[in-house]
Amino acid sequence: MIVEELLMRLNSYDDYEDHVDDHAYMMDTLRILASRHAAGDSELIAGGAAEALAFIGNHIATRDRRFADYVRNGR
Repeated sequence: MIVEELLMRLNSYDDYEDHVDDHAYMMDTLRILASRHAAGDSELIAGGAAEALAFIGNHIATRDRRFADYVRNGR
């Protein structure tokens, strides 16, 4: 994600802030899931993992696709 965020900055990407907010949300969610797992609270892990995976899939299909198109089309 760091490289992707750098590319967005270098290209003056107009959706940079919202895109990076998604990255922060994903990382926070994964940290929470890892913490719950480490604490032995695996009961809710499957549901949380499914939600995280759905969020990531949507992020790739929408925000990452938009950025790729932005770079490909020269803005």
